[in-house]
Amino acid sequence: MFGVKRTGDLLEQLSWGFASGIAVLALVSKFLLSSGGAQGINSVNVDKAATKTLPAASAPAPASSTPAPAPAPAGK
Repeated sequence: MFGVKRTGDLLEQLSWGFASGIAVLALVSKFLLSSGGAQGINSVNVDKAATKTLPAASAPAPASSTPAPAPAPAGK
């Protein structure tokens, strides 16, 4: 339809147009979404986690310096 040379020119122009369009949309969406005034994540679960207190952890059992003896084999 366009010939070999004109098809290459058309594809190059379309590629540059799409690339610049994506770049413009990315910048516009960045500024529009960041100016919404949202401060961090607003969620009921985040609020509950921030106010919940954790139970106190129990102290671990002291480690002995000698290993426990191996059980004796059952005799006949």
